[in-house]
Amino acid sequence: MSSPITYVGSAIETIKGGRIEEIESQYFDPDQVVGFRQAFSFLSDKDRDILYLIFVSRKRQMEVKKILKRSQPSLCYDIRKIRHRLKYIFYVFSNFDSFINFLNSAALDILTDEEICVLTSLMYTTSFTMASYVSGYTQVKIRCLFKQALEKLKIHKVWDMYELFSTVGENQNSLKRIHKYDKLRFGKVNKRNK
Repeated sequence: MSSPITYVGSAIETIKGGRIEEIESQYFDPDQVVGFRQAFSFLSDKDRDILYLIFVSRKRQMEVKKILKRSQPSLCYDIRKIRHRLKYIFYVFSNFDSFINFLNSAALDILTDEEICVLTSLMYTTSFTMASYVSGYTQVKIRCLFKQALEKLKIHKVWDMYELFSTVGENQNSLKRIHKYDKLRFGKVNKRNK
Protein backbone atom coordinates (compact mmCIF):
# COMPACT_ATOMS: atom_id res chain seq x y z
CA MET A 1 0.00 0.00 0.00
CA SER A 2 1.54 3.30 -1.00
CA SER A 3 1.18 6.49 0.98
CA PRO A 4 0.33 9.80 -0.64
CA ILE A 5 3.27 12.08 -1.38
CA THR A 6 2.48 15.74 -0.86
CA TYR A 7 5.40 17.76 -2.15
CA VAL A 8 6.46 19.18 -5.49
CA GLY A 9 8.30 16.05 -6.67
CA SER A 10 5.41 13.67 -6.02
CA ALA A 11 4.69 13.15 -9.71
CA ILE A 12 8.25 12.02 -10.33
CA GLU A 13 8.35 9.58 -7.41
CA THR A 14 5.24 7.79 -8.60
CA ILE A 15 6.84 6.84 -11.92
CA LYS A 16 7.59 3.11 -12.08
CA GLY A 17 10.71 1.47 -13.45
CA GLY A 18 13.90 3.16 -14.53
CA ARG A 19 17.52 2.41 -13.85
CA ILE A 20 20.42 4.63 -13.04
CA GLU A 21 22.93 4.48 -15.82
CA GLU A 22 26.00 6.61 -16.10
CA ILE A 23 24.99 10.18 -15.34
CA GLU A 24 26.38 12.47 -17.99
CA SER A 25 24.90 15.81 -16.96
CA GLN A 26 24.13 17.63 -13.75
CA TYR A 27 20.40 17.21 -14.39
CA PHE A 28 18.34 14.06 -13.94
CA ASP A 29 15.44 12.73 -15.93
CA PRO A 30 12.46 11.16 -14.12
CA ASP A 31 13.69 7.61 -14.74
CA GLN A 32 16.98 8.35 -13.00
CA VAL A 33 15.22 9.97 -10.05
CA VAL A 34 13.27 6.77 -9.35
CA GLY A 35 16.61 5.06 -8.69
CA PHE A 36 17.37 7.63 -6.00
CA ARG A 37 14.06 7.14 -4.21
CA GLN A 38 15.54 5.35 -1.20
CA ALA A 39 18.21 8.01 -0.68
CA PHE A 40 15.67 10.80 -1.13
CA SER A 41 13.50 9.30 1.60
CA PHE A 42 16.11 10.46 4.12
CA LEU A 43 15.56 14.07 3.11
CA SER A 44 12.82 16.37 4.32
CA ASP A 45 9.99 17.43 2.00
CA LYS A 46 11.58 20.89 1.73
CA ASP A 47 14.91 19.37 0.62
CA ARG A 48 13.22 17.13 -1.93
CA ASP A 49 11.30 20.11 -3.33
CA ILE A 50 14.56 21.97 -3.86
CA LEU A 51 16.21 18.94 -5.48
CA TYR A 52 13.34 18.30 -7.86
CA LEU A 53 12.98 21.93 -8.86
CA ILE A 54 16.68 22.47 -9.55
CA PHE A 55 17.94 19.11 -10.78
CA VAL A 56 14.86 17.62 -12.44
CA SER A 57 12.71 20.56 -13.49
CA ARG A 58 15.89 22.47 -14.34
CA LYS A 59 14.75 25.66 -12.69
CA ARG A 60 17.29 28.34 -11.87
CA GLN A 61 17.84 29.30 -8.26
CA MET A 62 16.05 32.61 -8.82
CA GLU A 63 12.96 30.74 -10.06
CA VAL A 64 13.10 28.28 -7.16
CA LYS A 65 13.47 31.20 -4.75
CA LYS A 66 10.21 32.68 -6.06
CA ILE A 67 8.34 29.37 -6.15
CA LEU A 68 9.30 28.43 -2.58
CA LYS A 69 9.22 32.04 -1.32
CA ARG A 70 12.71 31.81 0.14
CA SER A 71 15.66 34.16 0.26
CA GLN A 72 18.70 33.51 -1.94
CA PRO A 73 21.13 32.97 1.01
CA SER A 74 18.67 30.56 2.64
CA LEU A 75 18.29 28.59 -0.59
CA CYS A 76 22.08 28.41 -1.12
CA TYR A 77 22.54 27.20 2.46
CA ASP A 78 19.92 24.48 1.94
CA ILE A 79 21.52 23.37 -1.33
CA ARG A 80 24.89 23.04 0.41
CA LYS A 81 23.33 21.02 3.26
CA ILE A 82 21.45 18.79 0.80
CA ARG A 83 24.69 18.03 -1.08
CA HIS A 84 26.39 17.17 2.20
CA ARG A 85 23.52 14.90 3.25
CA LEU A 86 23.42 13.11 -0.11
CA LYS A 87 27.18 12.53 -0.09
CA TYR A 88 26.84 11.07 3.38
CA ILE A 89 23.85 8.90 2.44
CA PHE A 90 25.64 7.49 -0.63
CA TYR A 91 28.80 6.92 1.41
CA VAL A 92 26.89 4.90 4.01
CA PHE A 93 24.94 2.99 1.31
CA SER A 94 28.17 2.16 -0.51
CA ASN A 95 29.59 0.60 2.65
CA PHE A 96 26.72 -1.72 3.58
CA ASP A 97 28.36 -4.73 1.91
CA SER A 98 31.68 -4.05 3.62
CA PHE A 99 29.91 -3.81 6.95
CA ILE A 100 28.07 -7.10 6.39
CA ASN A 101 31.35 -8.78 5.39
CA PHE A 102 32.97 -7.41 8.55
CA LEU A 103 30.11 -8.77 10.68
CA ASN A 104 30.44 -12.19 9.05
CA SER A 105 34.21 -12.39 9.43
CA ALA A 106 36.17 -10.40 12.01
CA ALA A 107 33.55 -8.66 14.14
CA LEU A 108 33.08 -11.43 16.71
CA ASP A 109 36.83 -11.65 17.31
CA ILE A 110 37.14 -7.92 18.00
CA LEU A 111 33.83 -6.63 19.41
CA THR A 112 31.34 -7.70 22.07
CA ASP A 113 27.76 -8.55 21.15
CA GLU A 114 26.59 -5.23 22.66
CA GLU A 115 29.10 -3.26 20.56
CA ILE A 116 28.01 -5.10 17.41
CA CYS A 117 24.39 -4.32 18.27
CA VAL A 118 25.21 -0.61 18.68
CA LEU A 119 27.22 -0.40 15.45
CA THR A 120 24.46 -2.18 13.54
CA SER A 121 21.81 0.12 15.01
CA LEU A 122 23.88 3.19 14.12
CA MET A 123 24.52 1.92 10.62
CA TYR A 124 20.80 1.75 9.94
CA THR A 125 19.58 4.75 11.97
CA THR A 126 22.56 7.19 11.99
CA SER A 127 21.22 8.62 15.24
CA PHE A 128 22.07 7.85 18.88
CA THR A 129 18.44 8.52 19.79
CA MET A 130 17.05 6.08 17.22
CA ALA A 131 19.79 3.52 18.00
CA SER A 132 18.81 3.80 21.66
CA TYR A 133 15.18 3.14 20.83
CA VAL A 134 15.95 0.21 18.52
CA SER A 135 18.46 -1.49 20.82
CA GLY A 136 16.75 -0.77 24.13
CA TYR A 137 19.91 0.74 25.62
CA THR A 138 20.11 4.25 27.06
CA GLN A 139 21.71 6.94 24.92
CA VAL A 140 24.58 7.15 27.41
CA LYS A 141 25.25 3.41 27.02
CA ILE A 142 24.99 3.73 23.21
CA ARG A 143 27.62 6.49 23.21
CA CYS A 144 29.90 4.57 25.57
CA LEU A 145 29.68 1.33 23.57
CA PHE A 146 30.16 3.26 20.33
CA LYS A 147 33.38 4.86 21.64
CA GLN A 148 34.64 1.48 22.91
CA ALA A 149 33.93 -0.17 19.56
CA LEU A 150 35.62 2.65 17.67
CA GLU A 151 38.70 2.35 19.87
CA LYS A 152 38.83 -1.44 19.33
CA LEU A 153 38.57 -0.97 15.56
CA LYS A 154 41.50 1.45 15.76
CA ILE A 155 43.61 -0.87 17.94
CA HIS A 156 42.99 -3.84 15.63
CA LYS A 157 43.63 -1.66 12.57
CA VAL A 158 40.31 -2.35 10.90
CA TRP A 159 40.63 0.94 9.06
CA ASP A 160 37.71 0.65 6.68
CA MET A 161 35.24 0.11 9.54
CA TYR A 162 37.01 2.69 11.69
CA GLU A 163 36.63 5.27 8.91
CA LEU A 164 33.01 4.31 8.28
CA PHE A 165 31.96 4.63 11.92
CA SER A 166 34.04 7.74 12.49
CA THR A 167 32.07 9.28 9.64
CA VAL A 168 28.79 7.99 11.09
CA GLY A 169 29.74 9.48 14.46
CA GLU A 170 30.60 12.85 12.93
CA ASN A 171 27.32 12.99 11.00
CA GLN A 172 24.91 12.09 13.77
CA ASN A 173 21.47 13.56 13.08
CA SER A 174 22.59 15.23 9.86
CA LEU A 175 19.75 13.48 8.09
CA LYS A 176 16.06 13.99 8.65
CA ARG A 177 15.67 13.08 12.30
CA ILE A 178 12.55 10.92 12.03
CA HIS A 179 10.55 10.01 8.94
CA LYS A 180 7.01 11.36 9.20
CA TYR A 181 5.67 7.79 8.95
CA ASP A 182 7.86 6.70 11.87
CA LYS A 183 6.51 9.28 14.33
CA LEU A 184 3.71 7.06 15.53
CA ARG A 185 5.92 3.99 15.55
CA PHE A 186 8.44 5.75 17.80
CA GLY A 187 5.79 7.07 20.17
CA LYS A 188 5.65 10.65 18.94
CA VAL A 189 2.23 11.95 18.07
CA ASN A 190 1.83 14.51 15.34
CA LYS A 191 -0.23 17.53 16.47
CA ARG A 192 -2.59 17.05 13.50
CA ASN A 193 -3.37 13.50 14.63
CA LYS A 194 -4.50 14.47 18.15
